[in-house]
Amino acid sequence: MSQVYRNFCFLLVCLPLLLIAPPAAAQSTLPPSQSGSAPLPASSTAPSNSGRLTIDVSVIDAKGAPVPGLTQSDFTLLDDRKPVPIASFQAFGGAQSPARPDEVAVVLDAVNLEFRYVGYARQQLDKFFRANEGRLSQPMSLFVTSDRGVTGLPQPTANGVAIADALDSAQIGLRFVGRSAGLYGADERFEMSLRMFMQIAQTLAQQPGRKLIVWIGPGWPLLNFVGLNAPSPQTAQQYFDAIVRISTVMRQNHITLDSISAGFPNALTFEYESFLKGVKSPDQANAGNLGEKVIAVESGGIVFAPEFDLPGDLQRCIDDASIFYRISFVPPPADKPDQYHSLEVRPARRGLKVLASTGYYGQP
Repeated sequence: MSQVYRNFCFLLVCLPLLLIAPPAAAQSTLPPSQSGSAPLPASSTAPSNSGRLTIDVSVIDAKGAPVPGLTQSDFTLLDDRKPVPIASFQAFGGAQSPARPDEVAVVLDAVNLEFRYVGYARQQLDKFFRANEGRLSQPMSLFVTSDRGVTGLPQPTANGVAIADALDSAQIGLRFVGRSAGLYGADERFEMSLRMFMQIAQTLAQQPGRKLIVWIGPGWPLLNFVGLNAPSPQTAQQYFDAIVRISTVMRQNHITLDSISAGFPNALTFEYESFLKGVKSPDQANAGNLGEKVIAVESGGIVFAPEFDLPGDLQRCIDDASIFYRISFVPPPADKPDQYHSLEVRPARRGLKVLASTGYYGQP
């Protein structure tokens, strides 16, 4: 058994614990004010007491601009391709609700981003946060992931200058992730990335309302493409359990992930698209289903192709988060634990695109 395979199996064994309580070593990398924060809520995959499931929905037009002012009659909800009644509907942002209940967490991924692009990203983020005298349209927080852990400014603030100063003070050196296991240490980078993602999600889950994570980086390594063989039945079950857990925690805590690539595209830039089909059973689960861009799409987030307009992409993420719709429905009874259901929200008007959770895992 390769070292890559052993390391990733260890990650999957530990992952359920990571989603319930923060690892002590990783937690210490956050500022002291976060050291006493409560663990990520232990979310059940079952519906709430009302018997309803709730999803957040964003709608954009052909130019990518968010669309406000829609009503319940503008949407059709399909569960496993069958229409289901919408039990409740709320609109946020725009003229209906001037308040912005969202928090935007910007994450600079210095674990996977090449060092030459880290400098570019820092420069562009500094420009973004200091614009307009540092006055942000809504509270934002900053996280920087590196082989040293997670640092930054986790407390949300509308003071862009404070965020820019925190970014300036972040110590990001050359990456020291080991290269002995797997291609370019891919297994180590994947493990670190997934751990840090859940650490950040744990922090955001303590806040009310909708949370948007904007992850800036090339994406996590898809270990399927660095020599991993097909997983054993036991490992596939662990993959499946992790997929179910992440999907449920993000949906129940109203967390959406947007992915902004930085740098030039390469041969693996769009490989994540091979793993976007919902995983219905353990025998379909694979390491690629836990990729960052896959999680983003399945959470209802945006995945940007590699380009050099980081401020523009970030502003689009913020605009998208400021206008959204919350829909609840009563799911049909599940025949077995962790039964996968695909979800589709169709707009009544042509030319609109809906961003929403692509599925959920029901319980009997």
